[in-house]
Amino acid sequence: AIVINRECSKEIQAFTIAHEIGHFALHCTEDTDFYEAFHITKEKNDALTEEELEIKRREDEADSFAAALLMPAQQFEEMYRSFMDSRSVEETIEDLMKAFMVEKEAVRKRIRELGIILPSEEYVWLK
Repeated sequence: AIVINRECSKEIQAFTIAHEIGHFALHCTEDTDFYEAFHITKEKNDALTEEELEIKRREDEADSFAAALLMPAQQFEEMYRSFMDSRSVEETIEDLMKAFMVEKEAVRKRIRELGIILPSEEYVWLK
């Protein structure tokens, strides 16, 4: 079962479901179950323990899976190019958010992951 907070936006709910499917696909075996009740709350500059690093690695893998599931690379890149023909980068990102039902940060991260080349003045904005 995947439990989601109905108070969250539909975009967050969709990403959460895809993230948890990622854990199931990537981290469950016949010998192990997966139960997630741990989130790393340390600041980015705090040192993580070995266990926390492993958990972070699994979380990053599930995030990557969710992004690929919700925003398939080929379709995402094609839509990005199509939108950019007549829109600014910011408008394109807004349209991609709507098309893929994800939040702005998910679109930004997917652009970075796919190595999509942006107009040079937009790199600072994307970070």
